[in-house]
Amino acid sequence: MTNASVSTPLSRSAWTHPTALPFAIMGTIAVVGGSLLSAALAPNPSYHGNWAVAYIVLVAGVGQIVLGVGQAAVTAGRVRPAVVAVQALMLNLGAVATVIATVDDIAALLYLAAVMQIVALVGFLWVTRHVARGLTLMALRIVAVLLLISVPTGVVLQALVH
Repeated sequence: MTNASVSTPLSRSAWTHPTALPFAIMGTIAVVGGSLLSAALAPNPSYHGNWAVAYIVLVAGVGQIVLGVGQAAVTAGRVRPAVVAVQALMLNLGAVATVIATVDDIAALLYLAAVMQIVALVGFLWVTRHVARGLTLMALRIVAVLLLISVPTGVVLQALVH
């Protein structure tokens, strides 16, 4: 995964650049969907419901937006479409699988989800390894590292609970 291949130059906002769109769209859907889920679950709150809302909004939503839009901004959109597709697929399938596995207590699916998300997160760090330093890159790396720490931590905590 490198940023050597040139797609279209980043002449528009990083939000609307083709390399950011999958993350911006899916992240926004996750934020809105998680918010709607929160409203639906409010009359009967539960541990798993509250956890799912927080996970969907913060990880699948905000985290994905920071990673995807940040990557487009710091690489000037010079990320191969195939790399973006793998990152988006792994991140989103991993998020969906994490929620299902946690709520339904399916350990094997949780392990698979963790691997998918780690692949995506390492991909973001790898693609941005040679870009110029700045606040956007720092935000991207902080989010990626925090998520890289939280993924195995969550798997271990889930295993200890059950």
